[in-house]
Amino acid sequence: MNACQVTQSGIALSGPVTYDTVVPLYEEAEAILQSKEGHTVTMCFDSVNQVDSAALTFMLSCVRLAASKGMSVSFQSVPSGLYHIAQIGGVSELLRLGKVDD
Repeated sequence: MNACQVTQSGIALSGPVTYDTVVPLYEEAEAILQSKEGHTVTMCFDSVNQVDSAALTFMLSCVRLAASKGMSVSFQSVPSGLYHIAQIGGVSELLRLGKVDD
């Protein structure tokens, strides 16, 4: 099961972030981001156990939504596979992803 949980600094993701889960996960994240308007939100991937390229789309969509609300999103504990997908896609700088240890 995947979920978004509100934390002090933002959102903690858990479970898979894949094509099968990304739409309901984004809907949860959207509701949380709407409630934190004007703040910087950290999205933590610590408890995410599976990703595919849909996770990258999820991240970009969250950044776009946050920007439209005058907010910013930072990402923490991004899985190395997702980091590499972002690099190949040329969006790691847009997502402000630091180097990830393999």
